[in-house]
Amino acid sequence: MTQSQNESPVFARSPVTARPVRAEASRANEDILSDASSVASSEHESLPAYEDAIGNQKLSLCAHGKDHDHIVQFYDTEEFLFNVIVGFVAPALMAREAAVIIATKSHLEAIELRLQARGLDLAARKRRGQLTLLDAHEILGVLEQREQKQISAAKFDDFVGTLVRRLSRQFHGRIYVYGEIVDILASRGDYELAVELEQLWNGLQSLVSFTLLCGYNLNNFRDQSHRDAFHKVCHTHSKVTPSEGYADLHDKPDDQALMVAQLQQKAKALENEIERRKAAEAALHNSLKLLSDHAQEALCRERDQYRTLLSILPVGVYGTAFGDEDDYFINNRFCEIVGRTRTEIRINGWVDAVHPDDRKHLSAWPFSPCDTCADIDTGNHEYRFIRADGSIVWVAGQTAANRDDSGNLRGYVHTILDISALKALERDRLEARNAAEKHQRHRAEEAERYKKDQDQWIDSLCHELRNPLNGISGNVELLEMGLQVRRTTLAKDPLVADDVRTLQHQLDLDQDSIDAISKCVAHQKIITDDVLNISKLELGKLVLRAIPFDPKTTLSDVAKMFEAEATRQGLDLRVNLSISSLPITGDPHRLSQVVINLMANAIKFTQRGSITLSLFLISRTPTSITYRVTVQDTGIGLTEPELAMLFQRFAQPTSNNPNTYGGSGLGLYLSKGLVELMGGTISVSSTKHTGSIFSFTFSGPPGECIPPPPPQPLIHAPHSIRTVLVVEDNILNQKIMYRFLAPFYRVLLASNGIEALEVYEDADLVFMDIVMPGMGGLECTKEIRQREREQKGCKRVPIVGLSGNARQDQISRAFEVGMDEYLTKPVCKRRVLEIVEEFEGVL
Repeated sequence: MTQSQNESPVFARSPVTARPVRAEASRANEDILSDASSVASSEHESLPAYEDAIGNQKLSLCAHGKDHDHIVQFYDTEEFLFNVIVGFVAPALMAREAAVIIATKSHLEAIELRLQARGLDLAARKRRGQLTLLDAHEILGVLEQREQKQISAAKFDDFVGTLVRRLSRQFHGRIYVYGEIVDILASRGDYELAVELEQLWNGLQSLVSFTLLCGYNLNNFRDQSHRDAFHKVCHTHSKVTPSEGYADLHDKPDDQALMVAQLQQKAKALENEIERRKAAEAALHNSLKLLSDHAQEALCRERDQYRTLLSILPVGVYGTAFGDEDDYFINNRFCEIVGRTRTEIRINGWVDAVHPDDRKHLSAWPFSPCDTCADIDTGNHEYRFIRADGSIVWVAGQTAANRDDSGNLRGYVHTILDISALKALERDRLEARNAAEKHQRHRAEEAERYKKDQDQWIDSLCHELRNPLNGISGNVELLEMGLQVRRTTLAKDPLVADDVRTLQHQLDLDQDSIDAISKCVAHQKIITDDVLNISKLELGKLVLRAIPFDPKTTLSDVAKMFEAEATRQGLDLRVNLSISSLPITGDPHRLSQVVINLMANAIKFTQRGSITLSLFLISRTPTSITYRVTVQDTGIGLTEPELAMLFQRFAQPTSNNPNTYGGSGLGLYLSKGLVELMGGTISVSSTKHTGSIFSFTFSGPPGECIPPPPPQPLIHAPHSIRTVLVVEDNILNQKIMYRFLAPFYRVLLASNGIEALEVYEDADLVFMDIVMPGMGGLECTKEIRQREREQKGCKRVPIVGLSGNARQDQISRAFEVGMDEYLTKPVCKRRVLEIVEEFEGVL
């Protein structure tokens, strides 16, 4: 039935949860619900249309009070709406009652998934006609008369009315209908049509009994211009349920800190509420005491008027008399709180309703009408009642003596106040405080673990960096000693055969020292690169390339890298790549990096037997291909404790004797991160003294490998590069670059960008350090390119960047300012000369 325009709608809680609006609801919801729920902060700016509509109405705790309720549910998020709808429909379906859901296709799919998650057989219920799902857009297309801008009442009755009437005849229980056609109309601004459709629903409810829930997106009413429309929508419903937001908890550190603040804020709010309730309770207790004194003075003269007053008090009142049953009285509120009738209390008293644990504290109290206790405690006590349904009620009870005009004791007046809500607030406050303290302890423990892990990481990193530095330093001293031996020997005149043998032996020793230094440098570079890659991984800044390649070719190239080493150790290197070539789009370099790590470990930890590298095609779809790579060896194997620590940073399973095999312990940790970045997983199975099998998967879209064009012979222009400028502030690096280049080219040196600008025009190629005092390499390169653009006919000098910074953003900036190539330190002579030759071929 249509509700009168002058009648304010009942604002109910959600028909699903009927729970109080949370203090931590979103700012928007707090603003909109400030008057309805009395929980939003007064400092927030509210939505006038919503506030004016709800006025001072209180939230109803009953969402399904009548079988012809017409409820409107406002919502902010679809997830909240879905939970409301499922909670509205699921109980009806489980009770074999009929339900109709009229929603958009996407909402229907989401609702069906959530209903199925509750274990409901929707297919069977659809066949029985118990559940009907209708597309809201299709129904609107049938009902709406676009040209007349109205909803056809006849079509509404023919389609919707016929459906509801049929269900009413078929199912004798209640019918639950959810509809959001009105939400579609409101979202496009057709508020009048939405109100018209709501009135048609009300008309149908006057003929057929069913419960109707309509959903509205609250964002459609936030504009001040929609004030009247909001009023009209609210007044077409019997109940209005406000939107209720909820903020989920997270495990991220920032979100966890926010949650702690919210819990503390909630605890403070509960604490303030408890203080307010206690003050109100104290005031009420004082009033009750005055009331009891007044009752003692006028009980005989104004008994009837007094009992009338007692009947309307919100406090339970119970009176006893010494042998005079006429002086016995009890009001309705006392019976409601205790959960007993007047007759039950008159005959049996109410001691059996008191919680067993609290009875001993009240043993001297008058529990029956004619108790003749002469000396009882008249103080204030808190205790519990157990009702017949098992629910617990907390009360604050107080007893006063009832005396006649002569001062003779006639009995007692006992009052009880229901303080269950106050106890619940105290419990919630305590739980919130405990939760906050627990979370703070957890955060402190996490911080301590993180600090410990970081300290261990730094210690391990320093250890791994010092080892090669120690090798370099020691071998440099050996070279200095050898240099002194050669000088002493060469100072002899003439040289004899023993002197020549001494020099030859010293050359062999020097070669050993140089080889050791090279290995230390290579090891330190590997550690540095691994640490950089791990840092990128953990910060989420390592980006994979996406190019088409053949994994079979990539793995074959990796296998060839280890053929010589395997042969030298007497190992049988087997390659199982029997599958046909199936290109994939991904990063072949990172794939090679993972396989190289696994193959290097296999050769390192295998003294005899074989190593097998295999590639398997796991799955193939039009949009994705998944491969599995396995590396199997017959090496020393791993124990269960060793397997547990295998993929941790700096973890070496052979830690009881790490010097036996060497390594930084970063390879597998990095490999695991790269595999996960490629959309796969890595695993290992191993038996001690038998061998290990490392396996990982990777996925990517299908790709087409385009064969590279045949190399075109470069036409070298002899002597096209004659002069090379090295811009480097570090004197040692200057000397190294000078000695690399001096045998083949004229070399100019500059210590910073300012000096480089004075001489760069004389150079055919520039090696430019990035970070230098005065003017850095990026700024200098930018200035050189600007001068070249301004001077017509000026030749463009190739510039090669030099830096120890290998981050992608640094490299990108170098190319943006005009550098042609970028080398990461340390650099080797071969690569430096290759760079010069590459530019010499194109100049």
